[in-house]
Amino acid sequence: MGRALESLEQGLDVNVVTLKSLCDRVDPADREYALQALRWVRDYRRSHPRRTETDLSSFDKGVVADVLKLQEQARKILDETK
Repeated sequence: MGRALESLEQGLDVNVVTLKSLCDRVDPADREYALQALRWVRDYRRSHPRRTETDLSSFDKGVVADVLKLQEQARKILDETK
């Protein structure tokens, strides 16, 4: 179960980073839709904090480093979302 949950969380991180990138490139009306989606994810993560019980020690260290970098990037975007 832990790996499946982690996979879903990683997918959410990717979507957060993608939405933020779109916010910088779309017209204001579409930007508001993307920002609202980021707010929903932010609120979800506040209500349901990410669980860190998955043991990533069996994964390639480079992959784990990339995953942790993505997590931090997504967390920062959500923290800065107003």
